[in-house]
This record gives sequence, C-alpha cells and structure tokens, in this order.
Amino acid sequence: MHLRDKLLAELPGICSHRIALFGMGGIGKTQIALEYVYTNEKNYARTYWISAVDQTTLLSGYAEIAKMAGVKLAPDSVPLETAKTVLRWLREQSSWLIVIDNLDVIEVIEGFLPETGPHKHVIITTRNPDAQGIPAQGVEVPLLDPEAAVHLLSTLSTIPIPSNSPEQNAAKSIVQRLDCLPLAIEQAGAFIRQVTCGYASFLESYEKNRKELHKWVPKGNRQYRYSVATTWFLSFNLIRETYPDIAKFFQILSFLNPDGIRIDFLVESANGLESALREIIGDDLKRWTALLELEKFSLIKWNRGSNMLVIHRLVQAVIRDEMQAENFIALETAIADLCDTAFPVEWDDTTKPTCRNYFGQVMMPLTLLTIESLKQGAVLDRVARFLFKDGKYGDSLRLHEKSFQIYTNIMGNDHPDTLSSMHNLASIYRDQGKWTEAVKMLEEVLAKSKEVLDEDHPDTLTSMHELALTYSRQGKLTEAVKMLEEVLAKSKEVLDEDHPDTLSSMHELARTYSQQGKLTEAVKMYEEVLAKRKAVLGEEHPNTLASMHELAGIYSQQGKLTEAVKMHEEVLAKRKAVLDEDHPDTLVSMHNLAAACYSQGNVDEATTRFEEVYAKMKLVLGESHPSTLLTKRWVDYIATSDSCGNDVAKIIS
Repeated sequence: MHLRDKLLAELPGICSHRIALFGMGGIGKTQIALEYVYTNEKNYARTYWISAVDQTTLLSGYAEIAKMAGVKLAPDSVPLETAKTVLRWLREQSSWLIVIDNLDVIEVIEGFLPETGPHKHVIITTRNPDAQGIPAQGVEVPLLDPEAAVHLLSTLSTIPIPSNSPEQNAAKSIVQRLDCLPLAIEQAGAFIRQVTCGYASFLESYEKNRKELHKWVPKGNRQYRYSVATTWFLSFNLIRETYPDIAKFFQILSFLNPDGIRIDFLVESANGLESALREIIGDDLKRWTALLELEKFSLIKWNRGSNMLVIHRLVQAVIRDEMQAENFIALETAIADLCDTAFPVEWDDTTKPTCRNYFGQVMMPLTLLTIESLKQGAVLDRVARFLFKDGKYGDSLRLHEKSFQIYTNIMGNDHPDTLSSMHNLASIYRDQGKWTEAVKMLEEVLAKSKEVLDEDHPDTLTSMHELALTYSRQGKLTEAVKMLEEVLAKSKEVLDEDHPDTLSSMHELARTYSQQGKLTEAVKMYEEVLAKRKAVLGEEHPNTLASMHELAGIYSQQGKLTEAVKMHEEVLAKRKAVLDEDHPDTLVSMHNLAAACYSQGNVDEATTRFEEVYAKMKLVLGESHPSTLLTKRWVDYIATSDSCGNDVAKIIS
C-alpha cells in the first residue's frame, strides 16, 4: 500500500490518517516525507512542516504555523498557549497536511498531536520504532535494495554505469561496503563527483581513509544535514550522557556480528565482562531497558521473535572509529574474553548445538580484532578445530590461518603452541586436497618438534602420524608405511596399546596396507582396531565409524558385496545421526555405498545415490575438491555406460 493510501485509510482506533515513518538515521525518512509533500501538494488546502527535535523546536513550529495562517493569538500568548490555539484552529479546518520531522523522543509530542480526519493528515519521521507510543500507524523505511543503491550512486556521482563493466563491479562493491544506506551513498556520490571522479579510485580511498570519509561533508545543497559519522554519533552521545553503562554495552555490540547478535550468546558470555556490563546483560530487566533505549534511536533492531539484535555495519564502524585508543584496547580485550567464555571448550552431543549456534557469533569479531593476543589465538584455534570436526573446512581453514599468524607473531616460529597451530593448519590443507602445501608444512613441524620437544613426545608422534597420512594421500605409500609403522611402535610404548592415538596409527597403517593391495593384512588390522575402538570410544564415535567405513570398503574390494553394503548402510545411518547429513564424512559414506550398490548390479539405485551425493558435494566441498571430481566421474560414467577404469572404480574415503 502506498503512503497516500495509508493516510486515506480509515482504521479502528486513533491512528487513522497519522503515519510514523521510522528507521535508522540516514535511511531516507525525511526524503520520503518531502517527496510525498511535493507529489501531493494539490491534495491539501494547506501543508506545514515543523521539527520536533525537542519541545522548544516543536512549539516554535506551531508558532510559525500561526504566523503563516494568520491565526489570532492573545497579545501575551506564550509558546504553550500558542501551540494549543493552533491545534484548536487545525481542528476546525477541513484539509491540511502536517509533517512533524525528527521526533526521536516521542514524549516531546505528548499533548501536541493534531487531531486527524479524512483530509487532515500527519506524517511523522522518527528513529523510534514505537509508533504505538506516539500513537501512529508505523511504517518502517527499509534499506535500499542493491540495484536501487547502485542506480542512486550513479545518479549522484553523475557517472554512468554500463552493464557488465568494471564500473558496475566497483559500484556494487561500494554499495555493499556502505550496506545500501542512502545517506552513505549520497556522501559517496558527492565525493566521487567532487574528488575521485571514478568508482575504483573511491574504493581505494575508502579502504585507506574510512574514518575521515565518514566525517566528510559535501559542499553545496544536499538532502542530509550531517555526515555519516555525525548522524549516529549524536544519538550515541545522548545515550552516553544519560546512561553511560548502556553506552558501554553498545560499544561491545559494535564489535559483534552485524547480521545478527544472539541474545542467548550475550547472556552466556556475560561472565567474561566487567561487573557493570555483566549486570546489564545478565539481568533480564536491565538488559531489556538497555535494548529499548538503543532501539529508541534505531541504533539497533531488536527482533523479539528470533531473540536477535541487528546493527548496521556503518553504525558499528563509526562507534569503533570514535573510541579513544585506551578504550578501544580495553574493548578488544573484552571481546576476546567474551568469545572465550561463550564458546564451549569440550564438544559432545550436549554442547554441539551450542557450538553450531555460536561459531557464527565469534568468527567475525575474532578475525577483525586489530590487537593480537594469545587469548584471541587460543579461541580461534578452538573454534577452528570444532569447525574442522563438524566438516566446515572452509571456515576452519580461515580461522586456523588467523590463529597460526597470531601465534607466530607473538610466540615465534619454534614455540610448541605455534607448532601445534601449524600442525592443525596443515591438516586442513591436506583434507582440502592441497597435499603439497600440507606436506611442506608438516615436514617443517615434525623437524621442529623433534628439536624443540623430543623424538618420542606425543606431539611429535602426532606430527609423524599426520605427515605419514599425507604421504599416503599423495600416493607415497612406501614412505607412509615406514613412518606409520614407526609411529605405531612408539605410540604403543609411549602411550598405550589401546590409547586413541595408537588406534589412529593402526587405522592409518591398515588403510595404507589396503592401498598397497595387502588386503589380508589390512582386514586383520582393521578388524582389530574396530574392536578396540568400539570398546574404548563407543560404537557411534566418529573414529569407530571411520574404521567400520574402511573395513566395508575392503570387503567390497574382496567381492564380499553383501557384507560391504550392509556395513556401508550402517555407517551412513550413524554418520547422519552423529555428524550431519551434509558432513564431508557422511558424503563419503554416501559415495561408497553408491559404488557398492553399483558393484552389486543395482544400477538404478547407484545412479540415484551418486547424483544426490554429487549435488551435495558441489555445495559442501566445492566443484574442484578431489572427492567431488571422483563422484562426478562416476556420474558421467554411468550416464554414458562407458568403462570407468581402475582409477575411477577406486573408492574414496
């Protein structure tokens, strides 16, 4: 429904013919009201525009209406009496439009709202989403969509944007960085027009001078009174003067995920903050009060249904940019503590849902912190290890790279924590098929571990295990077997025959025997390690399922197809339940079950399964991942009924 239709509509109650346009500063509320005034000027006998920044300004606006309309006033009429007289006069008129601009504190209007009618309309602009408190019919002004934002940028900069051009790509990048906010786009358009004369050069300037550009005010006539920075910082200062603790709370929010901050995450993390902030977040009533104050100025959007907070990226940037250096350091430290407190240390069936809910909450703030700390590195490493275990290899890689960088910068190249981080990063490279990078890194880790720790230290043995595993993936089977046999012998001596790490070495050695074609030795070792893993870890532990999966693959190679299919089906069902339907290990099970079905002659079932897993692998692993490519070759082979060859028939794991 258009604004005109809303104003004409007869609604039950007292909100008819009165609209409150609400939204964050700079989103275009006043511009929408102006456009309505110009478009509908002929529909009203009189049109008035008054400001409601505070009560003094509002009363001055009514005095101006009295002057313009020739309303008779008592000689000694004070502003309050003048406003009441004008309201009575408006009640007697048949047609008018009044725009009440910038009513951010809705108490200002109490007692001074004109009575509306079928042809007597009021438009109010406000940052406060509590339209019912005015009262009025609320209409939220949304951000521009990307296409409209690019068009506005082109119009304001006076630079055309041809389709499929470098200019279009640069313009899209600009509006994305400015999050489609009209005020920021107007400011960018003016800067491009007056200074850079190009979109790419503006992007370069913005990356280098973001803080200064947010404060820049274009010359000449413009739709907005203030700069990007001033628009929101004025509101923030009002809160800071009245509620300093709420202002500190908002500064914390300015470091968190702008796309959605979970309130349960905030509550869980409160113990990692100073007492005043802990009290605001942990106490329901104080937290609600704080959020209402921030919402009043549209500094946040509070979604009660999802229990989430959303903050515009530019608002966050402005608040962070205006912090004093000492305060900024303290807040970055608090963010690291907050993330450390909220994200679980141990991962099991109880904590896994929390980890999945919270990893998106901690990733952005942890990667954007500018002051590196060991706490930040440790939490990044912990979250990255969970993501790896949960099959989210891309996100895990990004966090591991950041963690490794932090440990290297703070602790140096040879510190055990740095070596551990390097080891984890290499494991990600290996599982993404980047074997050359993984081998180079693991060889370096192993050499340093032997030097810094000891040849028989558990961490050294772990590095040997990972390097041997990577050799195996590269096809260097002789080197892999030799190293795994050494690791297994030392693990039995240093750790224990039934230690999980010892069992992992047995598992990988059996796997490599299988690759060498030593199926009898491989089956014997897999059956031993499977029995031990069931006893030590449990029947549904991911490592137990990995051994069962590999054993099923060898049964398939031996022609024991019934046993293989049955075992693959069991592993697949358990991996879906324990891991996830889209976990990479689950996808591997889907692939191998499809291959086993094909070997049994169930071509239709195999085709359906291969097509399903190929579609999922493209989304989860990417089209160039080795597992995805192998599955595609199966799909193509079955579709063309051509011979797939030994390398295609080989089952991935």
